[in-house]
Formats: sequence, C-alpha cells, structure tokens
Amino acid sequence: MTQPTHTPPPDQKSPADFEARLQKARQGTGGKEERRGFRESSAFGIASRLVAELVSGLVIGTGLGWLLDRWLGTSPWLLVTFFILGAAAGLNNVMRAARQMSEEAARRQAEEAKDETRKD
Repeated sequence: MTQPTHTPPPDQKSPADFEARLQKARQGTGGKEERRGFRESSAFGIASRLVAELVSGLVIGTGLGWLLDRWLGTSPWLLVTFFILGAAAGLNNVMRAARQMSEEAARRQAEEAKDETRKD
C-alpha cells in the first residue's frame, strides 16, 4: 500500500510569501489597529478601576462609622457621618483617577499627532 502524497493546492502560497504579505499589511496600518484594540480592551479595566475607587471609599467610611458607633454607643450618627465622608472620598478618588486618565490620553494623542507629522 502506498501512502498518498500531499501536494499543496496551486493557490496556496509559501510561508515566506505569507511573511512578506503580513509585513506589508502591518506597515499599511502603521500599528493603529493594535493601539485601537488595546484601548477598547482596556475600557473595562478603566470602568472597573473607577467603580473600585468609589466602592472602596464607601465601604471604608461605612465600616469605620459602624465600628465607632458600636464602640462609642452613638448609633447611627457616626455611621451616617462616615458614610457621607466615605462617599465624598470615593467621588474625590474617582475624579482624580479620571483626570489622570484624561491627561494620559491627551498626552498619547499629542504623541500620535507628532508621529503622524513626522511620517509625512
């Protein structure tokens, strides 16, 4: 019994040709596709960070107020006070994180604009 030999179809190209076409395609996009994909995938990470900033402020403030109320017997005044302070701290953290991300995005856009003008 003879083993059938595999012959590639005539339209199949060699691996070297594939590499050349891949390099040409990567140069054509200038890497923009990779950067855009990175930004889209990190949107969930950004949202998660902002939610974590807010929730952590609320949890810490509420927990601290509850503990102080139990220790000092002032229920519910310190719980309410520290809940409000925790919410304010959480919102402050969210605003600071959003400002930092906005500044970073503006810096990246400025760098991309410089790169585009250098290419031309």
